[in-house]
Amino acid sequence: MTLFDTRPGVRRVWEALAARTGLVVDVDLVVSRLGPPLPVELVNWAPPERIDELVDLYRSLYPVYAIESSLVMPGVTESLSAVRAVGGRTMLVTAKLGEHAQRHVDYAQLPVDLIVDNL
Repeated sequence: MTLFDTRPGVRRVWEALAARTGLVVDVDLVVSRLGPPLPVELVNWAPPERIDELVDLYRSLYPVYAIESSLVMPGVTESLSAVRAVGGRTMLVTAKLGEHAQRHVDYAQLPVDLIVDNL
């Protein structure tokens, strides 16, 4: 199950990235197709020689703009708690960096035992 709706937070990060760099980004389009790795999405908005720099900037902005703006999906807390109540372990599998995923989990106070990240 999906734990978070990160679209509101990702939107804020892209808006901040565009404002800081002067990039022209269709944020609605970016948010509508979450999933591709960040460098893959960035090539749509920036020259290839800037991708590494922009990945670093995006990742530095993410904790500031995305964590509190993202939403816990309905039923997540209850589902994770039910798994643990019968002795199971919970896991979050994500394409995000582990530190960002952990910040989401910590902020939402979700009982997640393991994060598999950066896929």
